[in-house]
Amino acid sequence: MSVIDIQKLLDTLPLHVYWKDKNGIYLGCNLAQAQNYGLQDPSEIIGKTDYQYPANQQFSHLWMQNDQEVMRSEAPMITEEVGLINNRKVIALSCKSRFKDDAGNVAGIVGISIDITERENVKQQLANEKNQAQIALDNIIARLPGHVYWVDKENRYLGCNDLHAQSAGLKNRHEIVGKTNLDLSWTEQTNFLNTINEKVKATSKEYCEEETALMSDGETKTFLSRKTPLFDEKNNVVGVLGISFDISDRKRMEQEILVEKEKAEAAHQAKTEFLANMSHDVKTPLSGIIALSELLSNRLSADEKQKIDDICLCGKKLMSFFENCIELSKMDMAQLQDVQQAFSMAQIIESIHLLFVPSATAKQLVFNVHQDSELPSVLFGSQVNIYRVILNLVGNAIKFTQSGSVNLSVVLGERLDAEHFTVKVIVQDTGIGIPKDKQKVIFEKLQRLAPSYYNRQEGHGIGLYIVDQYVQAMQGSIEVDSTEGVGSTFTVTIPLKVASAAEATIVAPPQLSAKEVPAARVIAPIQQSKRVPQVHEAKKDAPYILLVEDSPLIQAITQEIIQSTGARVDVASCGQEAVDLFVPGKYALVYMDIGLPDMDGYEVSQRLRAIEDRAGAVRTPILALTAHAAVDVKTFCAGAGMQGVLNKPLSCKQAQQALEHYVLRKPVVIEGLQLLEGSEAAASYLPSRLEVIDLPGCVAVVESEVRAKEMLAMVTELLDSTFVPEIQGAYEKRDDLELRKALHKFLGSLCYISTPALKQATLDLQMAVKEKLTTREQAYQAFLYEVRQFKIAYSTLQQVGML
Repeated sequence: MSVIDIQKLLDTLPLHVYWKDKNGIYLGCNLAQAQNYGLQDPSEIIGKTDYQYPANQQFSHLWMQNDQEVMRSEAPMITEEVGLINNRKVIALSCKSRFKDDAGNVAGIVGISIDITERENVKQQLANEKNQAQIALDNIIARLPGHVYWVDKENRYLGCNDLHAQSAGLKNRHEIVGKTNLDLSWTEQTNFLNTINEKVKATSKEYCEEETALMSDGETKTFLSRKTPLFDEKNNVVGVLGISFDISDRKRMEQEILVEKEKAEAAHQAKTEFLANMSHDVKTPLSGIIALSELLSNRLSADEKQKIDDICLCGKKLMSFFENCIELSKMDMAQLQDVQQAFSMAQIIESIHLLFVPSATAKQLVFNVHQDSELPSVLFGSQVNIYRVILNLVGNAIKFTQSGSVNLSVVLGERLDAEHFTVKVIVQDTGIGIPKDKQKVIFEKLQRLAPSYYNRQEGHGIGLYIVDQYVQAMQGSIEVDSTEGVGSTFTVTIPLKVASAAEATIVAPPQLSAKEVPAARVIAPIQQSKRVPQVHEAKKDAPYILLVEDSPLIQAITQEIIQSTGARVDVASCGQEAVDLFVPGKYALVYMDIGLPDMDGYEVSQRLRAIEDRAGAVRTPILALTAHAAVDVKTFCAGAGMQGVLNKPLSCKQAQQALEHYVLRKPVVIEGLQLLEGSEAAASYLPSRLEVIDLPGCVAVVESEVRAKEMLAMVTELLDSTFVPEIQGAYEKRDDLELRKALHKFLGSLCYISTPALKQATLDLQMAVKEKLTTREQAYQAFLYEVRQFKIAYSTLQQVGML
């Protein structure tokens, strides 16, 4: 029966029907009740209270008291109420009952009032009105949606609606009175159904749980049941009221979705493993070709050197093409990330400029960069994607320009509001240009201006497609204006905002394009011929470096490259061998292969970190050196405690840079190193390397050496007793409000000492929690790492007498 049919039914009743919310505000009534207040339409009473009608103000508070009493009691109330209608005193017999909302909370009352002023007709009239009210209520209960039922303390049914009786196989709902679940079609589920009833009666609380029951037609269905206790006038539990909704279709749908999800995940995992294994199988021999060529190049005559250099160049071109294909495959397999962070556009431009100046100079091109002076110094947006966009566009411009210039400009675009605006990245060249009919398709996957077999230009038809995907991920746009034989101008418009004070911690830009590496275990390699590396004489005090690599060829080449820097190398051919060789403090650096025959590089790294933690030792830098390719490599490596990722092959230049950076502690940038967010290695790219405890800085803060030492001692004491337990407790409970309070309090204490790395890690964790970043766990682990470093540094300073 529709809502309008019910209203018409109520309007025909010779009694007054109304319903109010728990504050006494009318939600509706029938026509008779409306006319009592001089209204023509029942809808006019909605939103009003009895107090708004002056003639009845003297009686309104009594009506409200009755309403409140009804809402406190489970049982209906029948009482006489007095009022004025057309200045005539009227006595009404009112029957009121409370009703609840979907959550089981009392929402208001529904009432039926009968005029019994005429005493001679009172008995007959009362009987008729009560009968009609009962019929109306009975019809409503019978047609309620869902399965509605109520039982006594012994779980005997006191009543139900039509649907519940029909499911039980009864002719009508009155047949259920006195029966138990044992007497109905769902007899096998009796114990479970009664258990929930007993919980309700024992606790006097409402419960909402899923139940299964066998219907009279033989079908087993699943219900979402909400059950609440029934109370008598003394507030004693006398039974249970329940309503159950059939969710069988939804459960089937959920199961189907789960099955499809598992199939999709299995397919995705299969693709990921195939991609990783294919990358390993192709890049490993290519790495050997390139590395061997570089080593031979330094030992041959000029003519022979040119031939070897040509081999190396061909290998690098093939490697570049393969890496582009891998990156394209990863983009098809996973959504592009759009991590928002504070960054400096000036740093990005400088990084791009330094990267491409050698290429431009080699082609005798003028490479100019320009940044709009009105552009804010600290921006907030997707730094990684912006970097990749500029990297690809500038790389293309230099590749396809044989003479003239390449110009990179970043200018302020349209201001959207006080904080938001657009930035335009403009890359202009004097290269070959793009025909008009090709300018629409160059952003499509694998589209080239001319087929590769024409040998007119280099390129694989991947770069601009990747650029377009990054731009779309940032909700931006890209346009091209080009004339064939004259040059091209690419304009990218990106929405950004000014970084707030809480967001203003700048994250250094990546050093090279992100060539992610893999996360899949591979089978043992095919047996290869042994190659003995050339021995390089090492000084007695030369640092030790651990190389973990299973391929004999790559093992020998890489060992020789590392030894050429003057370092001593220990080689482990498998994960267990690396664990057995590792001694905390012995190695200045570890190069870790990912695909090992017994355990993957992630597990090996975790075991090495556990050895260091047990010894309380400072952590040795671990760099992933791999030929794999996987979407989530950064997450895996960061979780294993690594500092960065390098793609095979390791070059002589990279080995030297890594030695200077990690061993000699020089501010050297390692080409191709992909730093992992939250790792301590990120601090190496700040303007100057940060010490754990900056003693001169501590003295400068409080202007007293004695006071500085006192403050350090106080913070150290509170670290274990108060600050760290509060932060850890709030983090483990996922109580972000308490966690932010604890971090804020800790930062307040750090203001009185100078511990740049610990302070930065705390700020990073604070921002990750505030902005709900996906790097939250990495930031938390980085914070705990810096806490350990602080405690080790403090203990060391005490031992040497500086504190």
